[in-house]
Amino acid sequence: MKKIKIIVALLLIILAVGISTQLGTGESAVKDDRIKAVIYYVPVTNYFSDRANINADDFKTEKAVVLGEDASGVIGLLGAEAVETLDSVAALEEEIDSGRVAIVRWDQVTPDLKTLTYNGRLLWKKNDVAEYELKTEALLPEPEAQKISFDTSKITKINFLGDIMLSRHVNTQMKRLGYDYPWEKVKEITADADITFANLEVPISDRYTAPSEGMSFVAPTKNLEYLKLAGIDIVSVANNHTANFGKQAFLDNLNNLKGAGINICGGGLTETEARAATVIKANGLDFNFLCQSAVVGSLYADGEGAGVPYLGLEPWYRRNQNSLDDLVADIERARIMEGVVIDSPHWGVEYKHYPNADQQAAAKIMIDAGVDLVIGTHPHVVQSLEYYNGKYINYSLGNFIFDQEWSTATKQGVMASAYFYQDRNVSVALSPLQIENYAQPSFVSGATAKSILSDIEESSQGF
Repeated sequence: MKKIKIIVALLLIILAVGISTQLGTGESAVKDDRIKAVIYYVPVTNYFSDRANINADDFKTEKAVVLGEDASGVIGLLGAEAVETLDSVAALEEEIDSGRVAIVRWDQVTPDLKTLTYNGRLLWKKNDVAEYELKTEALLPEPEAQKISFDTSKITKINFLGDIMLSRHVNTQMKRLGYDYPWEKVKEITADADITFANLEVPISDRYTAPSEGMSFVAPTKNLEYLKLAGIDIVSVANNHTANFGKQAFLDNLNNLKGAGINICGGGLTETEARAATVIKANGLDFNFLCQSAVVGSLYADGEGAGVPYLGLEPWYRRNQNSLDDLVADIERARIMEGVVIDSPHWGVEYKHYPNADQQAAAKIMIDAGVDLVIGTHPHVVQSLEYYNGKYINYSLGNFIFDQEWSTATKQGVMASAYFYQDRNVSVALSPLQIENYAQPSFVSGATAKSILSDIEESSQGF
């Protein structure tokens, strides 16, 4: 019986070859559906690691950890002596947590990992991709090849800047040293993104003179030119300072920002307008921005009245469920428009590195409702990070331009650079900064940067 089966199989093969020859194709009737694909790998490590880059030569003295399913491709690039193969995701995560470098396929990277540059090149940076070396080719079934294909036109970088105040001592310094003074050392870096977002803690209006002291702020319109030169595309006005000089200054601010071509998040002439997502298109995708204020002193929109969306949270208000329900409805409307939804709430306790329970609960409500990324502002110092249901939360970026020279913590902050591949957040990189001379931030490295990131890491324990 076995011999008969073999003979029949051989006859079928001969018949198939004969038919193929008669058709003049010279090919087997059974076609291989595999296609050539480029597989990109990414070096990652613990999010708070000091490490930023790894070179090919580093693998001569240290082994990278890799999952078994990716081992052959990585070994082909680095050599067997450079790789330690692990058999489970849990084991891989444990090694990454300990500070080891892992090599993972690009589509497996998540924003709770720190992406390293390889030989000085970052996969998420469009200009680096052509020369990026940690890649290999393979023949794969078409569905799998399409799944792992990497197209630089689908990468979007968004820079997020913390609290910006252009009045009081900052304005005094600008009058002395030039209105470009706060931006001199950072503008090229802040502008290096598809979209740059900032929290603008001051109304821009020439109706009033900027004060030299006090807690009420206003700034002249000549600042708009320098906001644009710093690459700022969108600002949140949903905070407790944009109405410091009253409703008219708030309205001036809206008009002046629009006139300068700067998008507004969380502010409008009516409550509906204030609550609507601000949409910015980048690389063929809509990025929908929502902003709210949970801080007393804000001008809250009400029906046909101008202002910002109200969010009732501690410590400034008792938790207000109606405001949370309104927030969820705003998110669901933004979600209908498709694309990415980003929320930037103004919230929390000033000068505290830890978010309160209401912040944490609200952030989770946002993500459960469909938000892809939460970036908070207001505390004037950096706060914790959290990774919830695959989404990244930064509770406070700290100050970016402010005159609070009375403590080291209020002179410091971070810029968060979020990288999206199409609609998936693959990385959020933190760039520490320090403000000097009451007005001028600069990005820092070394011990200062480590200290800032250590504050964030310490406050993030247990999240």
